[in-house]
Amino acid sequence: MQHIKSPYIKDQYTKNGPVATVDLTGKTVVVVGANTGLGFEATKHFASMNPGKLILACRSEERGKAAVDKLKSETSYDRAELWLVDLGKITSVIAFADRFEGERLDILVANAALNPSAGYNTARDGWEESIQVNNIATSLLCLLLTPRLVETGTTYGTEPRIVIVSSDLHYMVNIKERVSEAKSPFQVLNSSEYCTANSQRIFRPFSRGAIEGHSCHRQHTQSWFAAVGGADDTDKLRGAYLNLNTPTEPSDHVIGEAGKRRQDKLWVDLVAELSKIDRRIPSIVQQFSV
Repeated sequence: MQHIKSPYIKDQYTKNGPVATVDLTGKTVVVVGANTGLGFEATKHFASMNPGKLILACRSEERGKAAVDKLKSETSYDRAELWLVDLGKITSVIAFADRFEGERLDILVANAALNPSAGYNTARDGWEESIQVNNIATSLLCLLLTPRLVETGTTYGTEPRIVIVSSDLHYMVNIKERVSEAKSPFQVLNSSEYCTANSQRIFRPFSRGAIEGHSCHRQHTQSWFAAVGGADDTDKLRGAYLNLNTPTEPSDHVIGEAGKRRQDKLWVDLVAELSKIDRRIPSIVQQFSV
């Protein structure tokens, strides 16, 4: 079992492994949150593997177009497309997923995320903004696109992938019983009382330039590996938490009995909330969950 502490500091002194590269000819790749940072770096690497279509999913049309132009300038790849999606708006997420009807989809990298603010701010759909972007909207998008991914795999005999860019903060978090034992954990997490009471404990990352630079490079190379690497044993990657391009054991709590019970409860609660948003969710979960 892993020690409960995050491996973050240790990882800063660990050498990066080789960058995974495969032939993506004819395949469609989507990177959500692609106009800057980790997302844009991921698009550059995918472009080098010659995908049939590379979709940069961005919230801002202006910044998205600039990213497409920059990608072409830096890589000479000319089949990138900008598709708009705003995870802060549920209607935008559903419209983005519906646009894929009949389309091929081989790789989905869910990279967009939002750090919690010091106060309590809600998205237009009523959820606290970081919960909506990081949990509700990202999960909704992945589930709505799952039928397209499965259909692509069946049609072309391939193994499509969903990659959700996350972090190792779960090693440091202690989930309170008032959340885990609540009838609806998401509603507790979404309450202004809970968010305001816990706002002073929002994690503040290191601001050392060397650490940030190393971490960013490592993070986007891990995104590439999760999307295209490990072809010799893909079973090890299914549902895996990856660190340093390797399937890694999560925190003791996550793999313990209490953690498993909480995961199951949170999943049921998430599906219930998403089912209120889109009536296709129950059938998708029933058909494709393992």
